[in-house]
Amino acid sequence: MPATFKGDWGAKLMVAEGVMANPKPSAVFGLHTTASVQPVGTTDDDVHYLKAGQIGYTPGFDNANSDRFHIVINGKMAHGSAPHKGVDAIAVAAEAVMALQMIKSRQTNTRQPLVISIGMISGGQRENIIADKVELGGTVRTYDGKFRDGVIEQIQRILKGITEAHGASYEMEYRKTYPSILNDQKLVDATLPVFRRIVGEKNVIELIPGMGGEDFSFFAQVVPGFFFRLGVANEEKGITYGAHTPMYDCDEESIKTGVAVMAAAVCDFLDAKK
Repeated sequence: MPATFKGDWGAKLMVAEGVMANPKPSAVFGLHTTASVQPVGTTDDDVHYLKAGQIGYTPGFDNANSDRFHIVINGKMAHGSAPHKGVDAIAVAAEAVMALQMIKSRQTNTRQPLVISIGMISGGQRENIIADKVELGGTVRTYDGKFRDGVIEQIQRILKGITEAHGASYEMEYRKTYPSILNDQKLVDATLPVFRRIVGEKNVIELIPGMGGEDFSFFAQVVPGFFFRLGVANEEKGITYGAHTPMYDCDEESIKTGVAVMAAAVCDFLDAKK
């Protein structure tokens, strides 16, 4: 069954309702608090923190296309003692999960960043009943839009082939949520000297792009944008946990840095436009 697509999210709706028009801005800046980072030239073997008073940035891609999907595998219920009379949705789903991982490892260009993660799975009613339905939920992360669409086609092809081979069927709801953020190179080049003036050369750190999602991207599709990272970590105070966790905290000294660099970036940009 062809996938259904959904993707109406906050910033997207704001743009559609005219927030970036009348007047249309010349550029847009955004910052995100960050504790743990990976600077350029480092590996995953070590933990690196972006401390309060530091700024992180990535030229080019900063965040990924962030998509979600919900898949239903439909089989046929039967007693566990007679599996041949049914279609085991759990077995089919297990095969599908493993096959989806092959898209990254065997079916796409290794130079294209891609993450396909199954985050939830549920199905079955009793230990001795062949399940007639299994639900899967997950996320897909990419940078390039055309490549993203190709991955969606590959997911559908795999699901169609596996379910048909076993006499099952599938339904998929695919949600394109946030586009990737592509920082405008001219805006980055013009703004980095401002950051260095405010926090010092050594405290402006180039980072390896991540695969997170961020709806700032909808604004940056309309006008040149620069999305950067505000360091909030302080190891001495035990402030090292990332956002979206119950342990998250920030060194409040970072607030001063955030206000200073954002204000300076905007003022310098406006001065240059005069």
